[in-house]
Amino acid sequence: MNRGIAIAVFSGLLIAGGCWGQANGGGLDPAVLRMLPPDARVLLGVEWRKSLASSVGAMVEKRIQESGLPPIPGLAGFERTLREDVDSLLLSTSAQDLPERGRQSPMLVVIKGRFDPAQLRKRIAGKTERYRQTELIAPAKIEPPTMRVALLDPSTILFGDRKELTSALDRLAAPPSRKRNGALFDRAAGLAARHDIWLTIDAPAGGFKGDQAASMPMLSQLSGLDLGISLSQGLTIEASLRAKSEADAGSLSAAVQGLLAMAAVNRKDAPGQEDLLKRVQVTPAASAVSIRLALSPAELAESMARLPASTPNSTPKPPPAKSAAGPADPAPPKRIRIVGLDSGPLEVPAAPNR
Repeated sequence: MNRGIAIAVFSGLLIAGGCWGQANGGGLDPAVLRMLPPDARVLLGVEWRKSLASSVGAMVEKRIQESGLPPIPGLAGFERTLREDVDSLLLSTSAQDLPERGRQSPMLVVIKGRFDPAQLRKRIAGKTERYRQTELIAPAKIEPPTMRVALLDPSTILFGDRKELTSALDRLAAPPSRKRNGALFDRAAGLAARHDIWLTIDAPAGGFKGDQAASMPMLSQLSGLDLGISLSQGLTIEASLRAKSEADAGSLSAAVQGLLAMAAVNRKDAPGQEDLLKRVQVTPAASAVSIRLALSPAELAESMARLPASTPNSTPKPPPAKSAAGPADPAPPKRIRIVGLDSGPLEVPAAPNR
């Protein structure tokens, strides 16, 4: 997905809240499941209104407002609908790989809430078409131009790539199908029952590839990822890195512990952040690595207060002019050696001095 949509989604993850799955007492709504692609490899759920009403949501929303994020072109009215009318959302994509630079990932977002069709049309200006008796709106100036918004009924909005929306409408018109990525949907149901915000990903058959995997080799050892965030009592973050093998799980555990240790070393000048990193629990298992961080409301407020202040609309400083004699030879990169890990010593590159 493009940068603007990504900002909207992940800003929503931080300030979200809602009542997803009330019809069946938690988990996933069967009516929504019918619309999702059966070959989905990524599912992300947000209980929008519930989290927005939490103390965490209030703190993060204030930080986002202070950051001065610009509105998304073509979606200013839609953003207002998201803030005021939404209860919950579920995003899915069946992309077979991590998106390359400059390439879009097809996605479908199902948004639940209480919507006024007339108000929605006023807030979203653009060309319209009808498909299976449903009006699809192409917001003006949106990127990519294939994105559409559809009001399915007064409680459901569909948003995403046109092909994904029309496929969802086709599935609604057809008899229910039991053919779907069962393991992924089962994990999603468990995450949705326990967490306010959750994400589950299955790696493609050949493993993660692309630019991201090339820059982060540990992705090639993953068969999947589960993440859950709970906001009812402070902040609890739980993640499970699913490895391809027991050996990969050991390597993943060592890599995660090494990254945390390196981050803590580089935050020596920020005691609050260093202490926070040290509280992250990493637990290896036969074929997975569990990561957990839990903060009480008081601890979370203290951590948020220690974050550096935002500087919106800051202009980056120009690079220093090169001398006539030419640039000096760069110093060799420094490395940090970490000992005491179950898998043996680990060396990681040190972050450059700031």
